[in-house]
Amino acid sequence: MSPERGGPRFLGIGAQKAATTWLDRCLRSHPSLWLPPIKELHYFDDPVAGLPVLGRGWAGRRLRRELTPRLRADLRFLDRGGLRWDARYFFGRRDDEWYLSLFPGDPASVAGEITPDYSILDAAAVARVHRLMPEVKLVFLMRDPIDRSWSQIRMDVARGGRRAGELPAHELVELARSERVARRSDYERTLRTWEAHYADESFFIAFLEDIRARPEEVLADLFGFLGVDPTAEVGPALARRRVHARAGEDPISPALEVELARLHVDGLRALEARYGGHVREWLDRAERLLAG
Repeated sequence: MSPERGGPRFLGIGAQKAATTWLDRCLRSHPSLWLPPIKELHYFDDPVAGLPVLGRGWAGRRLRRELTPRLRADLRFLDRGGLRWDARYFFGRRDDEWYLSLFPGDPASVAGEITPDYSILDAAAVARVHRLMPEVKLVFLMRDPIDRSWSQIRMDVARGGRRAGELPAHELVELARSERVARRSDYERTLRTWEAHYADESFFIAFLEDIRARPEEVLADLFGFLGVDPTAEVGPALARRRVHARAGEDPISPALEVELARLHVDGLRALEARYGGHVREWLDRAERLLAG
């Protein structure tokens, strides 16, 4: 990896549970794109002072969990480039120059990263991103906020060793109202915050319905947006890998579905005026639920 100052030319800013893992896999398969060995750098949403692996809190624990498997892989494959990157990532002092140095300076390589939690950055944090990278391109994926919220609730509850379907209704509603869940489904706020600093042409917006129905077309459009060959073969099996279609998942309860509709209907009304299409379908669903 070049030691020159690099920096990302694109950021995937979310939304969580809206096919960002699928996006990461597909982008890595393009010969002209480069993404860091570790998905989700979390630099702007959860900075760690000093040496990252010695940091306290969630970020420090996450980095320590990532360290061992990365070093094992580097030593197994005798990857000197990987060792250099990992040494910089895990033991470098986190600041803007450190962040930019994680990306290759080669102008022929379009580098970027995907951290869905960038969707919930506040105005000051987005202003900081813009000061550092005023020309970066932004990729934002959207999913019906009711389904996205329920998917996140199931994931969060499962991390605690439980199943969301086993929780009482009032506990599920409390989770839905929490900032951790609700803010990630507030697409109107996300776009308003980022658009205060970046023009419309800086954004690539895609919808989960289109990713499921015509993934190759979505990828071709995205590659063109990023300035790389839109006809590059990324593998039909990879592009068409099923997204958020697991069997045996707990169905959402009627009470929670109505509460999520109430939480997000106003934001959907604002978005529907801009995007129509799938957002109109999401809004119709929310309004039907609230009408009883």
